[in-house]
Amino acid sequence: MNTPASIRRKCLSNFLAIAIAISGLQAVAISSAPVASAAAPALSWTTSTLAGNGYGPALATSADGSKVFVGATNRAFLSTDYGVTWTTIAALSDLNGSNYQTSAAMSADGTKIYYTFKNQIYYSWNSGQTWTNKTFGSANVGLWGMDVSDDGTKILITNRDNNEYDYSINSGETWTQVSDSVGKGGWAGAISGDGTKIIIATQYGTPRIGTLGGTLTPINLGALSWGNKDFRGAACDATCTNIVLTSPTNGIFSSNDSGATWRLGTNTASSGFKNLIFEGADINFDGSRMAVTVSWDAARDVYISTDFGLTWTSQNVSNSPYWSDVAIASTGNYIYSMGSNNPITFGRATFPTASTTTLTTPGVSGVYGSSDSLTATISSNTATGTVDFKNNGTSIPGCSAKAVTAGVATCNPSVGTYSNVTAVYGGNGALSGSTSNAISFAVTPATLTVTASS
Repeated sequence: MNTPASIRRKCLSNFLAIAIAISGLQAVAISSAPVASAAAPALSWTTSTLAGNGYGPALATSADGSKVFVGATNRAFLSTDYGVTWTTIAALSDLNGSNYQTSAAMSADGTKIYYTFKNQIYYSWNSGQTWTNKTFGSANVGLWGMDVSDDGTKILITNRDNNEYDYSINSGETWTQVSDSVGKGGWAGAISGDGTKIIIATQYGTPRIGTLGGTLTPINLGALSWGNKDFRGAACDATCTNIVLTSPTNGIFSSNDSGATWRLGTNTASSGFKNLIFEGADINFDGSRMAVTVSWDAARDVYISTDFGLTWTSQNVSNSPYWSDVAIASTGNYIYSMGSNNPITFGRATFPTASTTTLTTPGVSGVYGSSDSLTATISSNTATGTVDFKNNGTSIPGCSAKAVTAGVATCNPSVGTYSNVTAVYGGNGALSGSTSNAISFAVTPATLTVTASS
């Protein structure tokens, strides 16, 4: 959620498939939106503990992932080396004597950091060196969550009590209280990277979307059902084009068109996936990476999606009793999780670098046996792994697992007409998988030459 708007506008959802003619080749760019890599990988996670009592979605990171903030109920921690080592922030120790739920947020560059509980916010505009305290909302507010715009100037706070949400447009200096009898003020909320659009997803009613400080419109799920409308996590990208909402025992809901249509996430390994106790949620700059947590459940874990929320993969990060929050580095490859227990459990992992796959042919047709007719080129010339050449979604015989050498895989299919050919790169430990868009291609028989002998 935290990345410069100039970068985040480059969403996959705005790309168009393009065909480029270069030296007689038919070159086809990576597929149009929203298309990401295949099923998300199970990442390699490292866990550690922090000496504090966690309670709430209080994990934040900078856009590149280098700075990470964790807000416990009795102290707070800052890392400037991707969560490897930590410094306890003395100015934030033992402020929350009643152990109210906490929340945290950070600007894209990591210079503005926010830590909240009850109706108190502590903010730093110099990367955690000094802190200022302000009061927001009413005395009866019970904070649930917080989100900030990329530049850190606009802040949204959702509350589970007192029928209100609160926001600031000047980096926390002053606050506006919004009466919200319809949505009860939260629980979950998200703000777009440019700070203009918000989502309020309450425990009691239908989630709504609209402008910061303006009118909020109920989201229509169409044929889907919200279930009992108990929302705990919300996240959206630069303009809230890609959105993810979590609801315990009801599932993970995602939209790729600013909330116009929705789908329910699936996990083929678990028939009861939608019934898990989902909580925290986050998303990267273009929606191609999403993450959620499962808390207070026998299957407590972190799940990630790399296909815009369609399918979800378990990360098997199960040594915390309560994974309450997750944070994705919007423009980097880092992901972090926070377990709200005592001591706090902290998890970190790294996504493979994103890849693109380009499919080329010698022309609209080729002669069988004369040369390799299909060439898949991966965006890294050190890429290894395999490419599956498919026609209409089915592997082409003899082309289903072609080895990638120096970033290139080739295939010479048998004679025939291929109307919808794609190259699917499976990825490796360092690169994520990717898929080219479709081309049409025909392979003609070679000319039979007969030579008479005396």
